[in-house]
Amino acid sequence: MPGIKKSTIPLLQRLSQIFPGVIGQNFYIPVIWKKVIYGGWGKGLCIPTLNCYACPLAVASCPIGLIQHFITLRLIPYYVIGLLVGFGMFLGRFFCGWLCPFGLFQDLTYKIRSPKLRIPIWMNYGPYIFLFVLVLLIPFITHLSWFCRLCPQGTLEAGLPWILWNPNDTYTGLPMFEGMIGWLYYLKIGILIGIVALFILIKRPFCRIVCPLGIIFGWFNKLSLMRFSVDETCTNCGGCKKICPMDINIQDDPNSFYCVRCFRCLACDSVHLTTIFGKREPISLVERRSVGSNILK
Repeated sequence: MPGIKKSTIPLLQRLSQIFPGVIGQNFYIPVIWKKVIYGGWGKGLCIPTLNCYACPLAVASCPIGLIQHFITLRLIPYYVIGLLVGFGMFLGRFFCGWLCPFGLFQDLTYKIRSPKLRIPIWMNYGPYIFLFVLVLLIPFITHLSWFCRLCPQGTLEAGLPWILWNPNDTYTGLPMFEGMIGWLYYLKIGILIGIVALFILIKRPFCRIVCPLGIIFGWFNKLSLMRFSVDETCTNCGGCKKICPMDINIQDDPNSFYCVRCFRCLACDSVHLTTIFGKREPISLVERRSVGSNILK
């Protein structure tokens, strides 16, 4: 009988999030004595995860940051678009589940014991608003990267470390950020505190109601080379939803827009990893429940 079994996938996912995810994108140790962020060739590249360009240790750029940079200059970011489409067509939202540092932070904070809440369905439209308004429209009008300025991930990785360290400028010898803390910085801190509080109460709320990068990759989940399917042995027990970091009913929509391809649902024998070339045709929910009830008899 199908059901959730022990799996090594959660451990592998956690190791991937830590090493290629966090450490692999943030290892610029010379910042300690140079006291300036890395500006070499790596910053011309972008890793398909949300990792702030201004993080003291960052060695690459955030795709959303690059998109806004081009938009503020009234240019089309062909390179970034091509990169995201290419990765999306192959793996869908895989990078959100296996490499994103902010995804790891959400997964860990949700483990804190507390009452747990669910996101209302209408809030699922949030990423569309952030993408089209705060990433594209407002930067185009104001010539300023407003999503980066307010992004809680950027505040956590860059805003707080720089201000707490506040190293002396290598040219003037004065503190780099002296007198630069104002209303915008306090607003960023308030947003970070609020979103972290949600991390404790809700499964990956930033990924589900804010992240503009996740929504871009999510568009490709049903089109990507990598697919998931649920076979006729599914009993609709809901076990896959309990272990899903995005709180998805896998049996209803194996390739949901919100699926981060973490593979945890593969702990159930009814869920399968496949490709566009070996696609299993999913049976309807009514048929699945009928089969499940017969198995349980």
